[in-house]
Amino acid sequence: MWFVAEETITLFSTYLERSLGIRPSLCPYLKADSFSLRLKQSYAIQECMLLGKKFLALFAHSSDNTPSEIEKQSQWIKQKTALHSIFVLPELSAYVRTQLIEKKIPFIVPNVQLYLPDLGLDLRENIKQINRVSSKIFPASQVIVLAYLLKRMQMHMGFSANTLAQQFGYSRMTMSRALDELGALSLVSRNIEGRYGEYRFNIHGEELWEKVLPRLRSPVIKRNYIIGSFPAADFLCGESALAQKTMLAYSGSNSWAFTSQAFEAILKSKDIQVIPKLYKAMDTAEIELWQYDPQLLADKSCVDPLSLYLSFHSNNPDERIALALDELVRGVTW
Repeated sequence: MWFVAEETITLFSTYLERSLGIRPSLCPYLKADSFSLRLKQSYAIQECMLLGKKFLALFAHSSDNTPSEIEKQSQWIKQKTALHSIFVLPELSAYVRTQLIEKKIPFIVPNVQLYLPDLGLDLRENIKQINRVSSKIFPASQVIVLAYLLKRMQMHMGFSANTLAQQFGYSRMTMSRALDELGALSLVSRNIEGRYGEYRFNIHGEELWEKVLPRLRSPVIKRNYIIGSFPAADFLCGESALAQKTMLAYSGSNSWAFTSQAFEAILKSKDIQVIPKLYKAMDTAEIELWQYDPQLLADKSCVDPLSLYLSFHSNNPDERIALALDELVRGVTW
């Protein structure tokens, strides 16, 4: 069996984090043994969670497969697993690139180009341009906006990609791309009175929140339900956090927010088990896996109120939740 080299995964993950401000969650695809010998010889196959969607990442051992072969492999995998594929290729000719784009086949050449039509993303390093079908901003851009709204940044001082990278732990390149995205939406502009490279928000407070809200995404990638000995974690989320911050009555199990990487580490070290959603009434705790680290914006023992609002906002909440969310936002000091 082929195994993807650790340095290849690192290159793939680093490229996505630098380009999009997100780090994918990867693990071996356990059902790959049932795939054809050709597929197993051509690729190392990993399960990949990216922006809340599950894919199969196929790390090519060479660039020998033709566009037609890749298209047939993609179709076969979709029929067999119901998952879309992302082909991670070491290099790509202009002809093959054009063919894959015409066939709408997702691919990534680390540090060169990513094309993910299912997520509305097309980024080419050589022209430094992002074409996006999705109206939602990237997670790193969202962190900046929410931090500003929550007064986690200096309100009237300029900020730069360097200072944001130091504050939030992203790379400088990721913060630069985030500022470019916010600038394209006219939310921020370069501060001509300050040092070169500094920015300021153009609008503030509730006006900014209302303008940017349609472009904000839920921080939640996935919800897991677990049983076993699970101790209290750092940041409450979900209905248990909403009950702490509003008049909502809630008596269920606690919900805790984690990054995918942090939760994977807990799974290895604790005697706990993930159970299907069907049996969530039996759970010890609910775990939300987040697009960004909840610690970046958290309020002491709870996730921040605006991320908490967004975690429910797109899910058509019932009346009691909707009333609590209105109360939550009214309590924010703009």
